[in-house]
Amino acid sequence: MKDLIAKEIWNHLCADFMAQDANVKLFVGEARQALETSFSCFRKYNFPQLDDSLSVRTYKYCTQLRSFFDRFIADSDDFKQSDLNKEAIANFVDSQKNVLSGLPGSERSHRVLREMRRILRLILGECPDLSQLDDWRFPQKASEGVKRENGYLHEKLNHLTSTKEQLPLIQGLLRDCALIPRYVKADSVSVVAVEKKWNKSRIIAPDTVASGCVSNALGRYIEERLRASVGIDIKVQQHLHRKLVREASRKGHLATLDLSAASDSISIPLLRRVLPSAWWRLLRRCRTRLFRVDKKGPAMSLQSFMTMGVGYTFPLQTAVYYSLIQATKNLLRSTRPYDFPGIISVYGDDCIFPTSLYPFVKTVLEDLGFKVNGDKSFAHGFFRESCGEDCFKGQSVRPAFMKWDEDTASGSIYQMLNLLLRRYNMLEIPSTIRYLVKLVHSIDGIVLRVPPHFSERAGIHVASPECFCGEGGRPYLNVEYSPIYYIPHEGKSTGQLGYYEFMALAPRSVLKKAVHRKVDVYNTLVDSLHDPSPQKFYKGGYMLGSEFVAVGRCENENSGGPTWKRLKPKKTHITSVTAKGVGNKGAGRRPEYLMLIPSKAKSSGALFQRNCLITWWNEE
Repeated sequence: MKDLIAKEIWNHLCADFMAQDANVKLFVGEARQALETSFSCFRKYNFPQLDDSLSVRTYKYCTQLRSFFDRFIADSDDFKQSDLNKEAIANFVDSQKNVLSGLPGSERSHRVLREMRRILRLILGECPDLSQLDDWRFPQKASEGVKRENGYLHEKLNHLTSTKEQLPLIQGLLRDCALIPRYVKADSVSVVAVEKKWNKSRIIAPDTVASGCVSNALGRYIEERLRASVGIDIKVQQHLHRKLVREASRKGHLATLDLSAASDSISIPLLRRVLPSAWWRLLRRCRTRLFRVDKKGPAMSLQSFMTMGVGYTFPLQTAVYYSLIQATKNLLRSTRPYDFPGIISVYGDDCIFPTSLYPFVKTVLEDLGFKVNGDKSFAHGFFRESCGEDCFKGQSVRPAFMKWDEDTASGSIYQMLNLLLRRYNMLEIPSTIRYLVKLVHSIDGIVLRVPPHFSERAGIHVASPECFCGEGGRPYLNVEYSPIYYIPHEGKSTGQLGYYEFMALAPRSVLKKAVHRKVDVYNTLVDSLHDPSPQKFYKGGYMLGSEFVAVGRCENENSGGPTWKRLKPKKTHITSVTAKGVGNKGAGRRPEYLMLIPSKAKSSGALFQRNCLITWWNEE
């Protein structure tokens, strides 16, 4: 079923694009016949090379058709996900054998490493004492010994995996914890392969609970040092890169560079050479030195200093790659009259720097054992790519990728609708939109509409309750859409709270499938004499839509003392959250929805957890 739907969407897009631009037909060629034959034939089809003489519209349409299936795994594909996972794990094991056990001895490499060490010393500053790190928390996702679905705070405290070296570190952080942790010895981490593209999986290695807690705190400290010393703010750097690539694709003054296996390629000898000694000793104590492919299999040495899944991996590799590019620039400026003007910006392994530096940086990276991803690195022409932003001549040409969730066809179709509507006007792809809307209607008997900040899989994103109704209130395509009602909330005479009531597609983890349920969206305080404008959905507070387990010390006015409390969904209303400590939003998983409404609570309380305060009231 999914193969047929995916082919139909591609064919409709192809027809729409050819109606808009005659050049698309020349580009597509015999790709349609190849797709009709099989996905395998389509994968092998060689599309013509796109050049800089094309218009932005033609380039965007052609890129969309060429890349549409890049992240779609068809039933008829030659590669199965299990085979891709096995191949990725085998490649990772081989790569650990090939990670540099030493450093190149050339004079050029020696000078670059020495300059990198000087720059990293300025970036990182003095090595902090762990007692000074107040912004620490447990990892939100899976950890060694704790699955993602069990990733609540009390579960991780009850199964706190730690190596012998990490144990003193975590004990110092948890000295004031209300719960008594149960420590579980772990000597290695498990390597896991996850889906990336139709023909490739990627490797992650969830760290121990103890290492995750400490490394997350160190990661946030390194982020603060990056922001304070060189102006790299991890929280906004992604948006800055998207702005820079738009400008660079028009002017060509900046190059973008991406690395293959960026975190896995950072070896132990490299970091020992470039990091200040105190930082090296602390970070080494946090890492887990062994990994396993199978829990019952032998433990193997982890030659990469850090992998994806360690809290400080992303900010530390940002600092390392920034220092490498800056060191290369500094050394070149000392020997050449040219100044290499332009910004240097790094976000993980996404690097942006002056185009004139590109050949030198590429050479230095290869000297130190890194592999430049040629498919995602650009220094010439009008195309640039970084942080999920593909730009050509100053305009975004990022394609929409077909994805499929086996649990719910409707959610996958809604996701594709939202991705396409974000990139194209409805008049550009009319037959595609008609096909997708009618398809989801034929599956569920109704088409759901949700506010823009909801999940892409929850329904069609609309900015107003009147969207997709057509002219004169007639529904678009004459299909049934879920109604959206405004219901006022009784309040004081000076103002009131109201909400839009509508249907949304939301998966329930307990049922393992998608179900329909009502979601209440509350408005900000509005004048009691007027209804809110239907032209905008207010992003205020929300109902508690998933189970929220409160773990910690809780003061309950009914009991008169500290108690343990389990907050039940649809019964408990969070009135405020102040979180700067353990856990995500202070306790367990982040609740999907929080609601802020006045009410006469029959029971209320406050949850304290190391700089975290959650106040709540309960319906009886």
